[in-house]
Amino acid sequence: MPKIICIVTASLQLVVPGLAGAQGILQQSEAEKISEVRKILHQASQAASPMKGDFEKGSILRGIAQVQAKASNALDEAFQTASTIEDNTERAMALGSIAVVQAKSGDEAGAKGTFQRAIESATNKKYGGSRIDDALAHIAVAQAEIGDPLSALLTAAAIPDDLRKNFVLEAVAVAQAEGGDIPRAIQTAATISRELPKIRALSAIALAQAKTGDRAAARAIFQQAIQIVSPDYNKDFALGQIAVAQAKAGDIPAALQLAAALQDNHSQKADFLGDIAAIQVRTGDLPGAFRTVSMIVNWQQRAIQRIAVAQAEAGDVKGAFQTVALIRFDHLWKALALAGIAEAQAMAGDQAFAAKTFQQAIQIALRAEENFKNLALRSVAHAQVKTGDLGAARKTLEQALDIATAHQEKVWKAGMLTDTAVAQAKAGDVAGALKTVAMLAEVDAPLQTRRLYALEGIAVAQVEGGDSAGAFQTAATIQKDSEKAGILRGVAIAQARSGNIAGALQTVAAIKDDLQKGDALEAIAIAQVKAGDIPGGLLTTLTIRSDFRNASILRDIIRAYAKKGELQASFLSSFDHSTPLLRSSVLLGLAEGILERNDQK
Repeated sequence: MPKIICIVTASLQLVVPGLAGAQGILQQSEAEKISEVRKILHQASQAASPMKGDFEKGSILRGIAQVQAKASNALDEAFQTASTIEDNTERAMALGSIAVVQAKSGDEAGAKGTFQRAIESATNKKYGGSRIDDALAHIAVAQAEIGDPLSALLTAAAIPDDLRKNFVLEAVAVAQAEGGDIPRAIQTAATISRELPKIRALSAIALAQAKTGDRAAARAIFQQAIQIVSPDYNKDFALGQIAVAQAKAGDIPAALQLAAALQDNHSQKADFLGDIAAIQVRTGDLPGAFRTVSMIVNWQQRAIQRIAVAQAEAGDVKGAFQTVALIRFDHLWKALALAGIAEAQAMAGDQAFAAKTFQQAIQIALRAEENFKNLALRSVAHAQVKTGDLGAARKTLEQALDIATAHQEKVWKAGMLTDTAVAQAKAGDVAGALKTVAMLAEVDAPLQTRRLYALEGIAVAQVEGGDSAGAFQTAATIQKDSEKAGILRGVAIAQARSGNIAGALQTVAAIKDDLQKGDALEAIAIAQVKAGDIPGGLLTTLTIRSDFRNASILRDIIRAYAKKGELQASFLSSFDHSTPLLRSSVLLGLAEGILERNDQK
């Protein structure tokens, strides 16, 4: 762990002489703040100088160049920083960002020249780095966003990867359409050779046309999109997307006609029709929404269930029950609908009627297909837990467990037992949950992956219920450190999110896997910062055994709080004995935050 020895280092004192100086930056004039930001960025560049990895160093220097470009009258410094980046992709992206700033300030000629330098950098193989696609895509999208679609198209044409090129062309066409340049957007869409990006581009163009009132032109473009859909496995997905876009454009009849032609052999058609129905509801056409739902052959019951629950949540319980009556063939979705209504009743304070509705839901769940009875009962129990009736939930889960243990097919049985165990723990029955996990041994061999998943879910539920010690005991039932690490990670994250930072840090100490430990430490640091413990969050971040990872977190923390104007001593903690990456990241985050705060005013 890097040693922290004082509040402000000598190197930082050159920028912000003491804590008072740091706080003083926020009170300075705009010109003074910009001057201080430039000094901080100079220090960040110096700190990054000893770094060895081209990508990591290039990433930091790119960030410095971007902020320098945004700082008034610092373009020369930005160009100088960009010129020191050895990774061609990072250098190209830095130049692209500088060009955007030039264009927005009115220097279009300068921006064009800088973009050209960026392209040359991206494609110059004598430099390090090989992510040419990333660099050119970044440049092309930037060119489109500043209103230079022709240059964006030329840049996109140079992207070696055809699929990536087509996605960039899609982005350019969409930007043109949303910017009101429909003719050029259509021209750009014509250059897209891949089906899905072309369909999405055409749909965006049609939607833009509809918003201007040109519905005839929109219909023609939608028709063009439909005609290019090929009869492969993506056909229904592509047509469904077009149908939803038509609905958004206000052409519900055309959307329904197209969606009606989709295959009924999976839930995809139901999802698209459900999206169209939702658009109808938002526009006030509830009868039309129900007619749309009636078009769903398979999975129609799910759509009706959603409408029923929405009605109950809106206070129309009577209407919700009437809607549930439309679910005649699928007991799973009827049970889920009733559980949702019961939950809404309970939340509204009508506990007696909620209990009756829950009983109805359980009775219906027991009539579901054999493979779905357990799911239906678990869903009812979940709703009971949300209303605070843990006793009722445990009784419901006893029936769910009976269904699971009686199932003959091992794969289904293993899944049911796993999910039931976690549900039992969430309902407060940890002992029962652990007994259920023990049943997995005979159906989860040889990897025991479901057992591990269940134990993690149980341990997390224990933490959420306030029993961190019990969660640690649950994790201790695993012998292998590699397997235990995942469970302890979940426990530590749950502890951090519940505010038990001390317990979370104790749990982390027992994790043997660096990757799992890093995940947990990151969650703890974020929780500390959100709770206002900035020094603690920074110290936790520094214990992550990945410079690049904790540097990124540190930069974000510093930037966010500098932007809010909450500079404290912890922001200026010494990183003299840390790595160049960490030191430069801290300084860069500080500069970014100050500049962003200044831009808000």
